[in-house]
This record gives sequence, C-alpha cells and structure tokens, in this order.
Amino acid sequence: MTAPLLDIRDLRISFQARDGEWAEALCGIDLSLEPGKVLGIVGESGSGKSIAMMAFLQLLPRGTRVEGSAKFRGEELIGMAPARIRKIRGKAIGCIFQDPLSAFNPVKTLGQQVVEAIRLHDRAISKREALKEAERLFELVAIPQPARRVRQYPHEFSGGMRQRAMIAMALANKPDLLI
Repeated sequence: MTAPLLDIRDLRISFQARDGEWAEALCGIDLSLEPGKVLGIVGESGSGKSIAMMAFLQLLPRGTRVEGSAKFRGEELIGMAPARIRKIRGKAIGCIFQDPLSAFNPVKTLGQQVVEAIRLHDRAISKREALKEAERLFELVAIPQPARRVRQYPHEFSGGMRQRAMIAMALANKPDLLI
C-alpha cells in the first residue's frame, strides 16, 4: 500500500471576530488521497470545502487559526514556512479557484500570468518558451485561437473562458495534486 499523496487529520479552522472571540468555522475534517486517485468533496454552499483547501495552502487571511495536520507526500503543510509553501503551491499542488475574475490580475494579460506561474517554478525556461507553453495549455483546455487569446486580459474573456484559463494555469507546472 502506498503512502497517501494528501493526508488530512482533524483539520480545524477558526476565525477571530472583532470582539476577540474565536468562531470555529470548520471542525475536524479527515481525508486521505492516494496518488493517481480522484476525491470529490461534496457539501452545500458555505459548508467549508474551499476554506479547508485554502487552509492547508496557507491562503487564508491573518486572524485565522488553523489546527490539525495536513501532510502532502508526508510533509506537514500546517505551519510550514512561507518560503517553502510557495515552492509547493502552483508547482506540486495546483489550484483552480472558483472565481477566476478575482483570482487573475486585471492589468496583466492572461498569457503573462501563465508565463509568470511557469517561470516562478522553472527559471531555466525563457519567456518565449513559457508563452508557447501557455498557448499549448490554452489549446488543451479548448480556448480558441490560443496565440491571440494569451495576449488578452481577463475582462476580455467570458466567465467560462476565464475558468478554462484558470485550469490552464493550474496545469502549467504539471502538479501532482490538483484542487
């Protein structure tokens, strides 16, 4: 039996209110994901699915308390040093955010943002090569005219097309885990 790719135990998330009191938003999530497998997390809106995933990626705002354990390939993510988690996010763990309009930078082209994501984790690749890879990824996710579309801004895409661009960016570094 192989070790889990992702192993979460007793994940708890609390937010601090203005009065200083802590409000528990998520209490005691356990899940395990084996390499090569797919796991669906189902729940109604507001049940904490996104918050749980953002917690172990350290994407929640200050004033958030995250407890428990979240191990990726046996390495603890909860409390991991910011420099180390940045090397994992986007490279080994890709994330497709629910609202791509707010996730993308409005003043950069989508191609620039995909190139940035690629080069952040692979400085050996040139901007030109990374842009060609962005075009390939846009084609992979069925964005028509990828060579033209990588030069467009997020507001120039429909909601569905922005979501596809977000998927392309999440796949850019061939992550082991895609959320």
